[in-house]
Amino acid sequence: MLEFDEASNPPANTTPRLVFGQGSIANPASFTTATCDVSQGNLHSPSMAILDTHGDLFISDYANSRVLQYDSAETGDGNATRVFGVGAAGTDFVDEGGGVGDAKLELPDQIALDPSGNLYVTDKANNRVVEFDQPVIVATPTAPATATATATPTATPTPVTGKLKVSPNTLNFGDVAMGGSKTRPVKITNAGVVKKKKTPLPILIEMESGVSSPFSVSQACDDDDLGPKSKGVPAGTCTVMVTFKPTAATKYRGTMTIEDNVEGASEHSVKLEGVGKAAKE
Repeated sequence: MLEFDEASNPPANTTPRLVFGQGSIANPASFTTATCDVSQGNLHSPSMAILDTHGDLFISDYANSRVLQYDSAETGDGNATRVFGVGAAGTDFVDEGGGVGDAKLELPDQIALDPSGNLYVTDKANNRVVEFDQPVIVATPTAPATATATATPTATPTPVTGKLKVSPNTLNFGDVAMGGSKTRPVKITNAGVVKKKKTPLPILIEMESGVSSPFSVSQACDDDDLGPKSKGVPAGTCTVMVTFKPTAATKYRGTMTIEDNVEGASEHSVKLEGVGKAAKE
């Protein structure tokens, strides 16, 4: 399969930039070979390819009786990250598919994704269509708990003018074995600077919201006041620690929202990404 970069409409570029099915970046892909093989970087008579909304590529590897998934295909290494039709684990890239069963395919042809991310495969030689629930799992935020009673009302933070810097905007945990975990930091900084005629006020970090399993906040900045930078005084900072603990061998995505009292400012969102991998036996 070939990928052509294209910005114009109608398309005019006739030179491909990427090739799938003829090796990988680690084992350089070639535009001059036509090898058919079964591996993580090869294909045999691919019949269809589709992209999901996250840029993940799915290819029906017809003669190998499997469907391959390539996460972030445009920036990936050319190797498939998941396989359908060769066992339930989704990690066997060295064996062909074939046969009939709940984790097998025989000459898969057409493929499709619905709006929820479920994958549908025309299992041609088995005379059926099979559905795989959400190959890419998007973490859904859980509703916050509702307090039953309070002795005193909670004060609403006073809005202030200022600017907050959150880094990074995307927290990628990479591959983590099921049962294991990995923790990454997000740094929050008051980007205001004290000047002669203008003195920004400290910014209050109210809370981090929207984080749900398998992501969790292991260290928060709730109720932290971050002062602006001034002569001899560095800008106020705090660090949120986010932990990823996968429970399934699949790709997860989520979002963490930083809430503060900066007047008129939009919310700061951090994308959370990670891939659960089956533990090595």
